[in-house]
Amino acid sequence: MQRRVGVDKYGLCIIFMNLLFYKWACYYECIMVQQHDTPPAPPKRHVLLRRRSLIIAACAVVLAIIITLILLPPRSVASFCRVVKEQKTTLMGNVNYEKSLDAYKKLEAVSPDEIRPDITAIRKGYETMIRNPAEVMSTGFGMMGSEGRRSDYIRNNCTEFLK
Repeated sequence: MQRRVGVDKYGLCIIFMNLLFYKWACYYECIMVQQHDTPPAPPKRHVLLRRRSLIIAACAVVLAIIITLILLPPRSVASFCRVVKEQKTTLMGNVNYEKSLDAYKKLEAVSPDEIRPDITAIRKGYETMIRNPAEVMSTGFGMMGSEGRRSDYIRNNCTEFLK
């Protein structure tokens, strides 16, 4: 019996698969070498500017929050009485509505929780009077209760400041 020399179908399949794998491995290796050998392209200038401006904006916001928290006047009776003393003529006298609104905005920023709703109501009343002068009478009557409680609070808590 003579032995046949050659490759059967199974052998051909293995050779073909090895060739395919070898080609794929070479292609993959070339791609990886190219990716690692070449330095990455530097980011474009507009991308760098955008990043820088976002970082600056974020820092500005954080700084503004910190400054606001540090510089906010404390809500206390002493702070309230100090502002009452500073704004005494505006709060107690008959001045124009814009000056009164400014005074009540300052007073609202430092007013303690027990009087704050009344101060807010008075401030909103002055805003309404400035915005719509036809409602001066009705708004004034609406603020009377809050103004009475404000006067009582000042009389009871700010005696040393009103001298």
